[in-house]
Amino acid sequence: MSRYLIERLIFIVFLLCLIVFLNQYGFSYLWVTIPIILFVMYVAYNAFHLEQNFFLKSITQGVKGKKGIAITFDDGPNEKITPQVLAILEKHKVKATFFCIGNEVEKHPEIVKHLDAAGHTIGSHSYSHAKWIDFNTTKKWVEEIDKTNDVIHNVIGKTTRYFRPPYGVSTSHLANAIKRTKMLSIGWNIRSLDTMDNNVLEIVERSTHNLKDGCIVLFHDNLDWSCEVLEEFLVRVKKMNMEIVPLSNLIEEKAYEN
Repeated sequence: MSRYLIERLIFIVFLLCLIVFLNQYGFSYLWVTIPIILFVMYVAYNAFHLEQNFFLKSITQGVKGKKGIAITFDDGPNEKITPQVLAILEKHKVKATFFCIGNEVEKHPEIVKHLDAAGHTIGSHSYSHAKWIDFNTTKKWVEEIDKTNDVIHNVIGKTTRYFRPPYGVSTSHLANAIKRTKMLSIGWNIRSLDTMDNNVLEIVERSTHNLKDGCIVLFHDNLDWSCEVLEEFLVRVKKMNMEIVPLSNLIEEKAYEN
């Protein structure tokens, strides 16, 4: 049972006890609104923080004691940027994981084939990455995941096990869908926030400030400054004498089904 279900049950019991108390002593039921508002805020906070494992279990860091860090990219493949990212990774002899949007894979299958052939891992980042996707029902989530998995399999002949929630948001419906589709929810513990601004040095500084063994770093491969950020990041990591390893090695979970 998830933390959400347990804590929701506890809250409901608390609320019933509060109502009984208010009724017995003649207090206004308006007092009930305060804990309801606080609980809603609490749930919202946890929904935006995968590391809290509130709705579902997400992998947000490497197995304890594992050396190295892993690089991940979201929102591709991008026709212009992703091939350049691939070239930089090959130059530095680094393997990364690309969490791809299904409809972008359909548009650019050759790029995904090149990523796979170069030894990089392909994960799912939903099919549509729609603006309101986090309000999906369980059924809609299952459809998104299954459709993306089918698209990826049709391109590289492999069925991915890795799924990264769009916008990093989790819900009870997504948790149900992850369970039904037997996917692994993959998060991060270093967020570059490269979509927030285009200041390369600031992005790299954020990405390396707390960098240590076991970290999973989140970048995007669809931004005009993605390549500049990646190049500077890899140079900085080398100076820090840190090793970049495949995500599957770091978390000790295979990327594809047998």
